[in-house]
Amino acid sequence: MADACLEDLRGKLGEGTWNRALDQVTDADRDLIALSLTGELDT
Repeated sequence: MADACLEDLRGKLGEGTWNRALDQVTDADRDLIALSLTGELDT
């Protein structure tokens, strides 16, 4: 499901915007996103 959400967002943003954003993402950002997509931030 998380992959589908990210793919949907990617489609809405477009490849150029998506790729520019990826260039700015840090490891901490990736960790936070992973936690939010798995629901682990809900506890």
